[in-house]
Amino acid sequence: MQQLELFPEDIRIERVDSEANIYRFYRLRLMPDLFGGVSLLRE
Repeated sequence: MQQLELFPEDIRIERVDSEANIYRFYRLRLMPDLFGGVSLLRE
């Protein structure tokens, strides 16, 4: 079994605090790289 199959390929994490006027989100993605490994991308 490949390591990539154990995890979701895309996840979104949010933090919302309307009283402090805070809205943050992070998107994490697992992408195969050119060398047969996996890279983690953060947006």
